[in-house]
Amino acid sequence: MIWTVIASKGVNPKIGTASNTLEVTRLAGFADVPVSVYITGEGSEGGSDLSKASAMKPIGDGIFEIYTQLTAGKTYNFRDANVGTPRTFYTDSKGTLLEDTLHKANNTITTTGVYRIDLDFSIGSATMTQIVKWEFYFCPLDEFQFALTYVANGVWTAKSQPITFKQENWGRDQRYKFRMTTLDSTGAQAYEWWGAPSDLDSAPTGFDKYYYLFPADNSQWNDKFKLATIMDLSLVDMSVIMSASGPYTHSVTRVGAQ
Repeated sequence: MIWTVIASKGVNPKIGTASNTLEVTRLAGFADVPVSVYITGEGSEGGSDLSKASAMKPIGDGIFEIYTQLTAGKTYNFRDANVGTPRTFYTDSKGTLLEDTLHKANNTITTTGVYRIDLDFSIGSATMTQIVKWEFYFCPLDEFQFALTYVANGVWTAKSQPITFKQENWGRDQRYKFRMTTLDSTGAQAYEWWGAPSDLDSAPTGFDKYYYLFPADNSQWNDKFKLATIMDLSLVDMSVIMSASGPYTHSVTRVGAQ
């Protein structure tokens, strides 16, 4: 924008002889933000059948997220509906989120794996984070006892894993949380911890809400869950559920004795 000054006492305005340029940068957001977003295409978990597209989770104003598997070399894109002829979106090499009005643009990845995809339509950005590993961390021993394997639809599972509480002078310690290993777009490795709200310090209450997952710190004791007493000296099935259909959560099921 070019600007200058006009001076006036009410009559005979005078325009200044000097002018300047003001450069304004606008965020690459969308005026019409989708209400819902899906990922589809042959490289996605649902394949190219639009009706089987995976829904993304709304996590903020114009922000959507999904944990999903993508196949290398096969195309995928994003839609604002899973029926009819919805709007199509894709990302460029700089992570800019764009609308494909010609319905010809697609994305691909070079490494088959599980990814967290975050789309922010308010600023037109996209972030891809590869999820390398989910691990069960047992606080009393300060160790990762087993990893969970990706199944589908944002779910990781471990089967028939032994659980043994640690004996302390005050009783049996059963505290735990999770660590997720990630790779960013440059290949840099990082860790994200997931656990309970900081004010939780009780055994399971019998309500599903107890198992909801929240970002946690990397300390040995903070933000921990407690296993139910029945889980001691048992074999368990454990799942981490990062699906768009509900809160991020996990489950622990006793399947036998050691």
